Amino acid sequence: MGMTGYFLAAAPEEIQQVQRGDLPVSRLIYRPNQKKLDVDKTWHAIHYLLSNKLAKDDEDILCRVVFSRPVSQEDLGMGPATFLTSDEVKQAAESLSQIQMEQFRQVFDLKEMLREEIYPVMENDVEEEFFQYVWDGFQSLRMFFQPAGRGKVCIVLFIIRKKIPRFSFDGNLGIFNERIFKPAEEGRCRWELASVRCP
Repeated sequence: MGMTGYFLAAAPEEIQQVQRGDLPVSRLIYRPNQKKLDVDKTWHAIHYLLSNKLAKDDEDILCRVVFSRPVSQEDLGMGPATFLTSDEVKQAAESLSQIQMEQFRQVFDLKEMLREEIYPVMENDVEEEFFQYVWDGFQSLRMFFQPAGRGKVCIVLFIIRKKIPRFSFDGNLGIFNERIFKPAEEGRCRWELASVRCP
């Protein structure tokens, strides 16, 4: 099934509850009617292009659209969820709205992403097809940020190994012998895969 990325809109009060330990993030993300965006497996390619190709510098908000600060230490199986404050969401919405398809395509290089081990790029991928897949994910993300950027809304990013059921969830995230993402020791705005074995 692979590692699926989700973005979730949350009220600042909900984020504060999670940070105080009053609300497990695993409960927050499975609340009924919580606004979520499923970007499938495009999240790492989007992060790579935004932070390493389109960001002006390390402080650019584009570096933090996908990976920002952890909202808590709770491990969802692929590491902790990260979040943007409502002010950062407004900045990100503005920056994302300015990125056009031609600009996105200009910095897209499948061979380079394969060398950099960007998930889920594989050797037999066709560049134009994979570009369209990532561009579709980016467009969905950009659209998700626009209404959030007009209100006082935080956005949470989390990665899991299973699709969220449409109508119900049993509360068991599961434990996986998989890879998680951690901050790279070197390199601008980058995260890297780290092999871990869960108990």
